[in-house]
Amino acid sequence: MDIDDYAGGFDEEPGYLDFAGVGPIGRTVRGELAGMTESLARARFGGFGVFLEQGARLRSAVAALTGFPADQVVFQPNTSTGLMHAMFGITGGVALSPAEFPSLSYAADRAARALGVLVPAWVETDHGRVTPGNLRDQLTPSIVAVALSLVDFRTGFLADLEGLRQVVGDRLLVIDATQCFGVVDAPWQLADVVVAGARSGRAPVGAPASWRSASGRSST
Repeated sequence: MDIDDYAGGFDEEPGYLDFAGVGPIGRTVRGELAGMTESLARARFGGFGVFLEQGARLRSAVAALTGFPADQVVFQPNTSTGLMHAMFGITGGVALSPAEFPSLSYAADRAARALGVLVPAWVETDHGRVTPGNLRDQLTPSIVAVALSLVDFRTGFLADLEGLRQVVGDRLLVIDATQCFGVVDAPWQLADVVVAGARSGRAPVGAPASWRSASGRSST
């Protein structure tokens, strides 16, 4: 299947561009939904096993795209919930930009107010862009994690994940990848926690996942 065949499987109105808000589902997904609904409606003996297989199916698909082991992938109802889950598990300072997409800054603020153990450290940026150069000198010993969107939702700026990993060192690196997952071929294994919906890859609303490295699982 080439890109034209793939794009031809979608029927949204011409000019639709709000994929960051809602990803219209294509014919393949609609076919899957119809098949699942039919299985549920008929309730044939032994027919419900297919529903129990979908969790493993999702983890395997995400693992194939990211290189993370399937047992480090978990399903999330939405990206914001996945980020909230990560922030509520952190104790210490978290460096992030005040210009971040609200899902990330809101999660950090909520965790700080609710538990009192996470401390947001709002870093200065290069016109909203987090780079290894402007981050390096702002990482104090009290900061235990750095959180950012890999692609800026306003400008489309792609952060240097490899450079950030070198600067961050052994601190946790938390990435919101919902603006680019499925489009950007990034070295995801360099991050400790990645949370993403795949709307940029034409997945529908309600299909996010998160994955964590071994240190990410133990710390969040």
